[in-house]
Amino acid sequence: MATSTNTAEVYVGSNEIAGIVDAALIPPQRQTIVSHPLGAEPQAIDLGTAEELWRLEIDVEIDKTDTNGQLALNTAYENASTVTAGYYPEGHTSGNESQTGTAYVTQTPTSGGQGRNQVKEGKYILEFTTRPTEGVVA
Repeated sequence: MATSTNTAEVYVGSNEIAGIVDAALIPPQRQTIVSHPLGAEPQAIDLGTAEELWRLEIDVEIDKTDTNGQLALNTAYENASTVTAGYYPEGHTSGNESQTGTAYVTQTPTSGGQGRNQVKEGKYILEFTTRPTEGVVA
């Protein structure tokens, strides 16, 4: 059983991913636009457009029996297909905040070259195709 460092839950479709130790939704970084007036110190005047996508990073303990969670993410990664991902930072409980959307799996615990049978824990990274939709669990 994974020891969670937060209460976040992540779902693939309607199935919770097992073995989550930590999960975080990371917004895209925006570059600072700097003005360089002649003879003056540079100053930040605005933020540029985002150059990256929204990312969901999920640290897990590997669970080979989680066919609808971890194994579904592995399959999506291998097939370069999307998944419907749901991120619930305070748990999947009525009234709690949710972030959902379509995402590609860009990293799995075994995608770095380690042997599949040797990895005990690792990280999934999902990149959303658009900004995740904010909502509240019904």
